[in-house]
Amino acid sequence: MFLKSETALKIGIVLLIVSVVVFSVSIFGIYSTINGFTHEDSTTSSPLVFSINTSAGEPLSYTVEIRSNTSNNFTTYLKSPDGQKFLEANFTGAGVSKSMVATENGEWHLYVVNHGDKNSSISVHLGTLPYYLEAGAYFGLTALVIGVILLIYSFDMGRRERNRQAERFR
Repeated sequence: MFLKSETALKIGIVLLIVSVVVFSVSIFGIYSTINGFTHEDSTTSSPLVFSINTSAGEPLSYTVEIRSNTSNNFTTYLKSPDGQKFLEANFTGAGVSKSMVATENGEWHLYVVNHGDKNSSISVHLGTLPYYLEAGAYFGLTALVIGVILLIYSFDMGRRERNRQAERFR
């Protein structure tokens, strides 16, 4: 066999502990980097503007959810520091979620325009996701899977060894 049962058990336990710590720190970091603006009142035809400072190459994402029952039409888009529009979306109903990689450094603006005839309550999340947090979340998830596989392997090898010993002494 390639790996003894006791060694697989020890490695599996260490990987589980490491994965839980790394994954939870990464998820906490992801949630803390997202700027949330909740329960904003969107009046008709006046755009809401949300801003975030970001660096070129960072993932930039936004989510807009409609909090009140409405059939208003909305338009959302990101505007770069030089005034270029990105990720324009028109929607009615539940909401929209978009993401991209920032093309330049500076302050980016998210515009939310209500084209309907009623005021609406919306929830907006705008943020950047640093690569190390994303990589940490993937590493934590991968370590968790490998740790569980090693624990299953360890218990299976222990069971096989007990069965082999029982057959030997019959």
